[in-house]
Amino acid sequence: MSGKTPFILVVSYGRTGSTLLKELLNTDPRAEIQGENGMALRGLMDVYESLVSADSQKRDDPTSPWHTHVDVPCAVENMELLIEGALFRRPDAIKGFKDVGYRKMQVEDIRSFIGMFATIYDLTVIANFRRDKEALMASLQRGGHVSGFYHPKSVLTGIEAIEAAVIPGRGYRYVRIDYEDLHDL
Repeated sequence: MSGKTPFILVVSYGRTGSTLLKELLNTDPRAEIQGENGMALRGLMDVYESLVSADSQKRDDPTSPWHTHVDVPCAVENMELLIEGALFRRPDAIKGFKDVGYRKMQVEDIRSFIGMFATIYDLTVIANFRRDKEALMASLQRGGHVSGFYHPKSVLTGIEAIEAAVIPGRGYRYVRIDYEDLHDL
């Protein structure tokens, strides 16, 4: 164990059974998996990346009057406090987060988001996808999620970006659970 707090990050998109998966995880009395907060934690990723960049620039040019030293480990510790204080009620629980807003992000942004969590927590990523893309698109259309801004091609592009972003062996444990697997329980 790394000494970091365990955390489960469910990376998914709509209509994959991710809410069912979250509720299944929450049947464990030790778990508190939250989700669907409009990707509010994405803003935290932007702050984290800015702090790391500023610190790197100061280390590269310590005499520069334009850059400041940032205590990144202190920032990470405070990010953990912010996440846990804002989203969780039980300090002793195995915490986790699930959202489907990744479809609006690019591959590198999704990787950075996961990377931020891997820096803060002892991270397990559960990738929750759907193998049958035709059935997925039909389900999204029935649910009213494919229209106007969410054109079928852009939705499919977003889904492909999510699947491409989650790579095993990047400093976190990785588990893939597909929609079909949930319905075979």
